[in-house]
Amino acid sequence: AVPEVTEEEPQPAEEPRWMSDLIGDEFKQWEPGLVAIEAMTGTGKTAFVLGPMLKWCVDECHRTDGMRFKRILYLCNRAPLREEILDALNKAGVPSTYVYRYDVVTLMVWENDAHEFSMMKVSTYQRYEEFLAKDPARARREIRLFSYIVCDEAQYFFTDASFNENTTLSYNTIMAARHHATVIAMTATPENMFAAWMRKGMLAKNRYYYLPKKMSHIRKALIYSNDLEREKLLN
Repeated sequence: AVPEVTEEEPQPAEEPRWMSDLIGDEFKQWEPGLVAIEAMTGTGKTAFVLGPMLKWCVDECHRTDGMRFKRILYLCNRAPLREEILDALNKAGVPSTYVYRYDVVTLMVWENDAHEFSMMKVSTYQRYEEFLAKDPARARREIRLFSYIVCDEAQYFFTDASFNENTTLSYNTIMAARHHATVIAMTATPENMFAAWMRKGMLAKNRYYYLPKKMSHIRKALIYSNDLEREKLLN
């Protein structure tokens, strides 16, 4: 008797769960210009920058003995988030992470104890705007040293605009920098910013990355209207 062989139906490809899976190695071919990343909290946007991207920049620096030197400027909207990024770098074992002027964190990389390279700086938009206001020539000279400019929580440019008169200053400076650097805007709530960039021809379709967060682990949502109801729910 010959056992009957049944062909297995092809399983649908698993959708990417993390930003690193969605982007893959495409970031290695990014040219100067805009890159938009729209994804909910918890999908690995920051982990992508601090992981694969930073590691690749360091590896390229080592491999070429500093000839291919790609630096990252990481801007975020609040000081606590800056501290979270610093903590994540420390936990990842990134060497020589310390606070420098303008609340900036600098990472140093050594190659055979002979060369020293500053690979990444992390700051808040507000500190960078202060830098631009006090010493615009030096601030604009410095920004040209970076190959990548990461704008975390990029909705900052319109959420803070109503009470922060310098958001336009940083936005215009960063938009001008896209001609020499890759500007990566990351947010879960871009409103119409990314759509406007596409409409104006500033953002290519293949440089827009969207990753919705899976909510299958949530069974139900409970809503309370006062402290007593909240206490009952918690109990």
